[in-house]
Amino acid sequence: MFKISDTAKTDGVLRCVFPTLPDFVKSDGFMFVLDRHMLIHDGGMPGSRDLLSRMLEVKEAVSPDAPMHVVWVLSHFHIDHVSAVLDTVMPDPGFIFDRIYTPSSCSLPEGTKDNGDEKYRPRLAEALKRYQPSAAVTETGFADRGCGPVRFFFPDEGEHRAEITLYPPDCDWADPSLIERVIVNGYFGGDANSPRIGTCVINSASLWMKISYAGRRILFSGDCMKRTTEITDESFDRMLSLWADSVGDAPDLMKWPHHGMARDHAMEGVLSLHPKNILTTTLIETASKHTAKNRPDYRGRFFNCAEKEVRVSVGPDGSFEIGQVK
Repeated sequence: MFKISDTAKTDGVLRCVFPTLPDFVKSDGFMFVLDRHMLIHDGGMPGSRDLLSRMLEVKEAVSPDAPMHVVWVLSHFHIDHVSAVLDTVMPDPGFIFDRIYTPSSCSLPEGTKDNGDEKYRPRLAEALKRYQPSAAVTETGFADRGCGPVRFFFPDEGEHRAEITLYPPDCDWADPSLIERVIVNGYFGGDANSPRIGTCVINSASLWMKISYAGRRILFSGDCMKRTTEITDESFDRMLSLWADSVGDAPDLMKWPHHGMARDHAMEGVLSLHPKNILTTTLIETASKHTAKNRPDYRGRFFNCAEKEVRVSVGPDGSFEIGQVK
Protein backbone atom coordinates (compact mmCIF):
# COMPACT_ATOMS: atom_id res chain seq x y z
CA MET A 1 0.00 0.00 0.00
CA PHE A 2 1.34 3.43 -0.93
CA LYS A 3 2.53 6.07 1.51
CA ILE A 4 1.15 9.62 1.51
CA SER A 5 4.62 10.85 0.53
CA ASP A 6 4.28 8.85 -2.71
CA THR A 7 1.75 11.43 -3.94
CA ALA A 8 4.74 13.65 -4.82
CA LYS A 9 5.62 11.25 -7.64
CA THR A 10 4.70 11.87 -11.27
CA ASP A 11 4.44 8.20 -12.13
CA GLY A 12 0.90 8.13 -13.47
CA VAL A 13 -0.52 6.34 -10.43
CA LEU A 14 -3.93 7.53 -9.26
CA ARG A 15 -3.83 7.43 -5.46
CA CYS A 16 -7.11 7.54 -3.54
CA VAL A 17 -7.38 8.11 0.21
CA PHE A 18 -10.60 7.53 2.14
CA PRO A 19 -9.74 8.76 5.66
CA THR A 20 -11.19 7.27 8.78
CA LEU A 21 -13.16 9.65 10.98
CA PRO A 22 -13.07 7.99 14.42
CA ASP A 23 -15.01 10.67 16.27
CA PHE A 24 -18.05 10.55 13.98
CA VAL A 25 -20.68 7.89 13.32
CA LYS A 26 -20.82 8.75 9.62
CA SER A 27 -18.91 11.22 7.52
CA ASP A 28 -17.79 11.32 3.89
CA GLY A 29 -14.61 12.99 2.67
CA PHE A 30 -12.38 11.50 -0.04
CA MET A 31 -9.13 12.58 -1.71
CA PHE A 32 -7.57 11.68 -5.08
CA VAL A 33 -4.10 12.59 -6.29
CA LEU A 34 -2.69 12.02 -9.78
CA ASP A 35 0.69 13.33 -10.88
CA ARG A 36 0.72 15.92 -8.07
CA HIS A 37 -2.83 17.17 -8.78
CA MET A 38 -5.65 16.91 -6.20
CA LEU A 39 -9.39 16.30 -6.37
CA ILE A 40 -11.64 15.88 -3.32
CA HIS A 41 -15.17 14.49 -3.10
CA ASP A 42 -17.46 15.64 -0.28
CA GLY A 43 -15.93 16.85 2.95
CA GLY A 44 -17.06 15.44 6.28
CA MET A 45 -18.64 16.51 9.55
CA PRO A 46 -17.89 19.83 11.27
CA GLY A 47 -14.82 19.46 13.42
CA SER A 48 -13.49 16.48 11.46
CA ARG A 49 -9.95 17.32 10.41
CA ASP A 50 -8.94 13.94 8.99
CA LEU A 51 -9.43 14.96 5.36
CA LEU A 52 -7.61 18.26 5.96
CA SER A 53 -4.78 16.42 7.73
CA ARG A 54 -4.30 14.12 4.76
CA MET A 55 -4.53 17.06 2.34
CA LEU A 56 -1.87 18.92 4.31
CA GLU A 57 0.38 15.86 4.22
CA VAL A 58 0.00 15.72 0.45
CA LYS A 59 0.66 19.44 0.13
CA GLU A 60 3.84 19.10 2.19
CA ALA A 61 5.01 16.36 -0.16
CA VAL A 62 3.88 17.95 -3.43
CA SER A 63 3.98 21.73 -2.95
CA PRO A 64 5.56 22.73 0.36
CA ASP A 65 6.33 26.31 -0.69
CA ALA A 66 3.25 27.25 -2.71
CA PRO A 67 -0.52 26.72 -2.50
CA MET A 68 -1.89 23.51 -3.96
CA HIS A 69 -4.74 23.68 -6.45
CA VAL A 70 -7.88 21.64 -5.77
CA VAL A 71 -11.00 20.48 -7.60
CA TRP A 72 -13.99 19.75 -5.34
CA VAL A 73 -17.02 17.62 -6.24
CA LEU A 74 -19.91 17.76 -3.75
CA SER A 75 -22.63 15.10 -3.85
CA HIS A 76 -25.22 17.10 -1.87
CA PHE A 77 -25.52 19.79 0.78
CA HIS A 78 -25.70 17.92 4.08
CA ILE A 79 -23.66 18.49 7.22
CA ASP A 80 -21.65 15.25 6.99
CA HIS A 81 -20.65 15.89 3.38
CA VAL A 82 -19.86 19.60 3.24
CA SER A 83 -19.02 21.04 6.65
CA ALA A 84 -15.38 20.12 7.09
CA VAL A 85 -14.39 21.59 3.73
CA LEU A 86 -16.26 24.82 4.44
CA ASP A 87 -14.88 25.07 7.98
CA THR A 88 -11.29 23.89 7.67
CA VAL A 89 -10.15 23.41 4.07
CA MET A 90 -11.43 26.42 2.15
CA PRO A 91 -10.08 28.91 4.75
CA ASP A 92 -6.62 27.30 4.62
CA PRO A 93 -4.28 29.51 2.54
CA GLY A 94 -2.39 26.41 1.47
CA PHE A 95 -5.14 25.46 -0.97
CA ILE A 96 -6.63 27.22 -3.98
CA PHE A 97 -9.94 25.86 -5.24
CA ASP A 98 -10.02 26.06 -9.02
CA ARG A 99 -13.37 24.40 -9.68
CA ILE A 100 -16.32 23.24 -7.59
CA TYR A 101 -19.13 21.00 -8.85
CA THR A 102 -22.47 20.63 -7.05
CA PRO A 103 -25.99 19.38 -7.76
CA SER A 104 -28.56 22.07 -8.43
CA SER A 105 -30.75 23.40 -5.63
CA CYS A 106 -34.06 21.73 -4.82
CA SER A 107 -37.11 23.96 -4.63
CA LEU A 108 -38.16 23.22 -1.05
CA PRO A 109 -40.28 25.95 0.55
CA GLU A 110 -38.34 28.46 2.63
CA GLY A 111 -38.02 27.35 6.23
CA THR A 112 -38.34 23.62 5.56
CA LYS A 113 -36.64 21.78 8.42
CA ASP A 114 -33.24 20.30 7.59
CA ASN A 115 -33.11 21.88 4.15
CA GLY A 116 -29.41 21.52 3.48
CA ASP A 117 -29.62 23.67 0.38
CA GLU A 118 -31.00 26.58 2.40
CA LYS A 119 -28.42 26.16 5.15
CA TYR A 120 -25.19 25.31 3.36
CA ARG A 121 -25.37 26.95 -0.05
CA PRO A 122 -25.16 30.44 1.55
CA ARG A 123 -22.23 29.21 3.62
CA LEU A 124 -20.49 28.04 0.45
CA ALA A 125 -21.14 31.43 -1.15
CA GLU A 126 -19.66 33.18 1.88
CA ALA A 127 -16.60 30.88 1.93
CA LEU A 128 -16.04 31.56 -1.77
CA LYS A 129 -16.25 35.30 -1.22
CA ARG A 130 -13.92 35.29 1.78
CA TYR A 131 -11.39 32.59 0.94
CA GLN A 132 -11.69 31.28 -2.63
CA PRO A 133 -12.93 34.11 -4.89
CA SER A 134 -11.33 32.66 -8.02
CA ALA A 135 -13.14 29.29 -7.85
CA ALA A 136 -15.55 28.48 -10.67
CA VAL A 137 -18.77 26.77 -9.55
CA THR A 138 -20.74 24.45 -11.85
CA GLU A 139 -24.17 23.02 -11.05
CA THR A 140 -25.23 19.79 -12.75
CA GLY A 141 -28.93 20.52 -13.26
CA PHE A 142 -31.54 17.73 -13.30
CA ALA A 143 -31.81 14.87 -15.78
CA ASP A 144 -35.54 15.32 -16.36
CA ARG A 145 -34.83 18.86 -17.53
CA GLY A 146 -32.51 17.67 -20.25
CA CYS A 147 -29.23 17.80 -18.34
CA GLY A 148 -26.80 15.01 -19.14
CA PRO A 149 -23.62 13.93 -17.41
CA VAL A 150 -20.91 16.52 -16.78
CA ARG A 151 -17.52 15.25 -17.89
CA PHE A 152 -14.04 16.65 -17.39
CA PHE A 153 -10.47 15.43 -17.16
CA PHE A 154 -8.41 15.37 -14.00
CA PRO A 155 -5.92 16.91 -14.28
CA ASP A 156 -6.78 19.22 -17.17
CA GLU A 157 -3.58 18.48 -19.02
CA GLY A 158 -0.73 16.02 -18.91
CA GLU A 159 0.25 12.55 -20.00
CA HIS A 160 -1.96 10.85 -17.42
CA ARG A 161 -5.55 12.01 -16.99
CA ALA A 162 -8.58 10.44 -15.33
CA GLU A 163 -12.04 11.10 -16.73
CA ILE A 164 -14.54 12.34 -14.17
CA THR A 165 -18.22 11.80 -14.95
CA LEU A 166 -20.85 13.51 -12.81
CA TYR A 167 -24.35 12.12 -13.12
CA PRO A 168 -26.99 14.75 -12.30
CA PRO A 169 -29.90 13.91 -9.98
CA ASP A 170 -32.86 12.46 -11.83
CA CYS A 171 -35.15 15.36 -10.85
CA ASP A 172 -35.91 18.06 -8.30
CA TRP A 173 -37.16 15.90 -5.44
CA ALA A 174 -38.98 18.86 -3.89
CA ASP A 175 -41.78 18.17 -6.38
CA PRO A 176 -44.92 18.04 -4.17
CA SER A 177 -46.30 14.91 -5.84
CA LEU A 178 -43.05 13.01 -5.22
CA ILE A 179 -42.85 14.22 -1.65
CA GLU A 180 -46.40 13.04 -0.96
CA ARG A 181 -46.23 9.68 -2.73
CA VAL A 182 -42.67 8.55 -2.03
CA ILE A 183 -41.50 10.39 1.07
CA VAL A 184 -44.60 11.18 3.14
CA ASN A 185 -46.60 8.05 2.34
CA GLY A 186 -43.74 5.69 1.51
CA TYR A 187 -41.32 6.57 4.29
CA PHE A 188 -43.31 8.23 7.06
CA GLY A 189 -46.70 6.53 6.99
CA GLY A 190 -48.55 9.61 5.78
CA ASP A 191 -47.03 12.02 8.31
CA ALA A 192 -46.77 15.23 6.29
CA ASN A 193 -45.22 16.98 9.30
CA SER A 194 -42.22 14.68 9.66
CA PRO A 195 -39.06 16.73 10.33
CA ARG A 196 -37.13 14.34 8.08
CA ILE A 197 -38.85 15.27 4.82
CA GLY A 198 -36.26 17.92 3.95
CA THR A 199 -33.46 15.46 4.72
CA CYS A 200 -34.92 12.89 2.32
CA VAL A 201 -35.37 15.45 -0.45
CA ILE A 202 -31.74 16.59 -0.31
CA ASN A 203 -30.45 13.01 -0.04
CA SER A 204 -32.56 11.99 -3.03
CA ALA A 205 -31.04 14.77 -5.13
CA SER A 206 -27.45 13.56 -4.70
CA LEU A 207 -25.26 13.56 -7.78
CA TRP A 208 -23.16 10.48 -8.60
CA MET A 209 -19.47 10.61 -9.50
CA LYS A 210 -17.52 8.08 -11.57
CA ILE A 211 -13.74 8.14 -11.89
CA SER A 212 -12.40 6.28 -14.92
CA TYR A 213 -8.70 5.69 -15.28
CA ALA A 214 -6.60 3.11 -17.13
CA GLY A 215 -9.63 0.88 -17.65
CA ARG A 216 -10.67 1.00 -14.00
CA ARG A 217 -13.78 2.64 -12.55
CA ILE A 218 -14.75 3.94 -9.11
CA LEU A 219 -18.35 4.99 -8.42
CA PHE A 220 -19.76 7.19 -5.65
CA SER A 221 -23.54 7.26 -5.17
CA GLY A 222 -24.02 9.99 -2.57
CA ASP A 223 -26.89 9.45 -0.13
CA CYS A 224 -29.57 8.42 -2.63
CA MET A 225 -32.71 6.99 -1.10
CA LYS A 226 -33.72 3.31 -1.21
CA ARG A 227 -35.71 2.58 1.94
CA THR A 228 -38.43 0.16 0.84
CA THR A 229 -39.12 -2.56 -1.67
CA GLU A 230 -42.73 -1.37 -1.97
CA ILE A 231 -41.71 1.62 -4.11
CA THR A 232 -39.77 0.96 -7.29
CA ASP A 233 -38.90 4.51 -8.28
CA GLU A 234 -37.03 5.92 -5.32
CA SER A 235 -34.06 8.09 -6.21
CA PHE A 236 -31.60 5.18 -6.22
CA ASP A 237 -33.90 3.22 -8.55
CA ARG A 238 -34.21 6.18 -10.87
CA MET A 239 -30.48 6.89 -10.97
CA LEU A 240 -29.75 3.26 -11.78
CA SER A 241 -32.32 3.29 -14.56
CA LEU A 242 -30.85 6.47 -16.02
CA TRP A 243 -27.14 5.88 -15.67
CA ALA A 244 -26.36 2.15 -15.26
CA ASP A 245 -25.36 1.75 -18.91
CA SER A 246 -22.98 4.70 -18.66
CA VAL A 247 -21.55 3.50 -15.35
CA GLY A 248 -20.87 0.12 -16.91
CA ASP A 249 -20.78 -3.36 -15.44
CA ALA A 250 -18.45 -4.38 -12.62
CA PRO A 251 -16.95 -1.13 -11.31
CA ASP A 252 -13.78 -1.84 -9.37
CA LEU A 253 -15.13 0.00 -6.33
CA MET A 254 -18.59 1.36 -5.49
CA LYS A 255 -19.65 3.37 -2.47
CA TRP A 256 -22.89 1.99 -1.02
CA PRO A 257 -25.49 4.78 -0.92
CA HIS A 258 -25.90 6.62 2.39
CA HIS A 259 -22.71 5.29 4.00
CA GLY A 260 -23.96 1.67 4.09
CA MET A 261 -26.66 2.32 6.70
CA ALA A 262 -30.45 2.67 6.36
CA ARG A 263 -30.17 1.64 2.70
CA ASP A 264 -30.15 -2.17 2.93
CA HIS A 265 -32.93 -2.24 0.32
CA ALA A 266 -30.40 -0.86 -2.17
CA MET A 267 -28.67 -4.24 -2.16
CA GLU A 268 -30.21 -5.69 -5.32
CA GLY A 269 -29.57 -2.45 -7.20
CA VAL A 270 -25.98 -2.22 -6.01
CA LEU A 271 -25.29 -5.86 -6.85
CA SER A 272 -26.93 -5.49 -10.27
CA LEU A 273 -23.81 -3.49 -11.19
CA HIS A 274 -21.57 -6.37 -9.97
CA PRO A 275 -19.06 -4.17 -8.12
CA LYS A 276 -15.80 -5.92 -7.35
CA ASN A 277 -15.41 -4.02 -4.08
CA ILE A 278 -17.84 -1.99 -1.96
CA LEU A 279 -17.00 1.00 0.25
CA THR A 280 -18.97 1.89 3.39
CA THR A 281 -18.37 4.94 5.55
CA THR A 282 -20.06 4.51 8.92
CA LEU A 283 -19.39 2.78 12.22
CA ILE A 284 -22.96 1.45 12.24
CA GLU A 285 -23.07 0.08 8.70
CA THR A 286 -25.47 -2.77 8.00
CA ALA A 287 -24.89 -3.31 4.29
CA SER A 288 -22.22 -6.01 4.56
CA LYS A 289 -24.16 -8.19 7.02
CA HIS A 290 -27.38 -7.75 5.06
CA THR A 291 -25.61 -8.79 1.87
CA ALA A 292 -23.90 -11.77 3.49
CA LYS A 293 -27.26 -13.00 4.81
CA ASN A 294 -29.38 -12.38 1.73
CA ARG A 295 -26.90 -12.70 -1.12
CA PRO A 296 -24.24 -15.21 -0.06
CA ASP A 297 -23.40 -15.62 -3.75
CA TYR A 298 -21.79 -12.15 -3.82
CA ARG A 299 -18.02 -12.60 -3.88
CA GLY A 300 -16.90 -8.98 -3.75
CA ARG A 301 -15.23 -7.42 -0.71
CA PHE A 302 -16.47 -4.75 1.67
CA PHE A 303 -14.16 -2.03 3.02
CA ASN A 304 -15.30 0.32 5.80
CA CYS A 305 -13.21 3.48 6.05
CA ALA A 306 -14.97 4.45 9.29
CA GLU A 307 -13.05 1.62 10.94
CA LYS A 308 -9.69 1.93 9.16
CA GLU A 309 -8.50 4.27 6.44
CA VAL A 310 -8.95 2.79 2.97
CA ARG A 311 -6.47 3.47 0.17
CA VAL A 312 -6.74 2.62 -3.51
CA SER A 313 -4.09 2.90 -6.20
CA VAL A 314 -4.63 2.58 -9.94
CA GLY A 315 -1.54 2.34 -12.10
CA PRO A 316 -1.26 3.66 -15.67
CA ASP A 317 -1.10 0.01 -16.77
CA GLY A 318 -4.49 -0.68 -15.17
CA SER A 319 -3.16 -2.34 -12.03
CA PHE A 320 -5.54 -1.95 -9.09
CA GLU A 321 -4.74 -2.26 -5.39
CA ILE A 322 -7.06 -1.67 -2.44
CA GLY A 323 -6.39 -2.06 1.27
CA GLN A 324 -6.78 -0.62 4.71
CA VAL A 325 -4.11 1.16 6.71
CA LYS A 326 -3.47 -0.46 10.07
